Amino acid sequence: MNAESPRYTVQFPHTMQFSAKGGELGLGKMSKRLQGGQGMVEYALILVLVSIVVIVILLTMGNQILNVFSNVVAALGA
Repeated sequence: MNAESPRYTVQFPHTMQFSAKGGELGLGKMSKRLQGGQGMVEYALILVLVSIVVIVILLTMGNQILNVFSNVVAALGA
């Protein structure tokens, strides 16, 4: 008898082929890789969203924020 675990192959017609050893499909490994990449994409999207919000706030309230800081600098310097 062979000591190696049996090799299973699943073939989908006209698509990809996934192979496995010992009963674990290669699809599970691919899914784990995609989930890791999905987390990175989610963090990137959150970062982009926060950046857009900050830019919009600065564009709409930039002059008011500049006036507040100018008043503080004038009060401290004079």
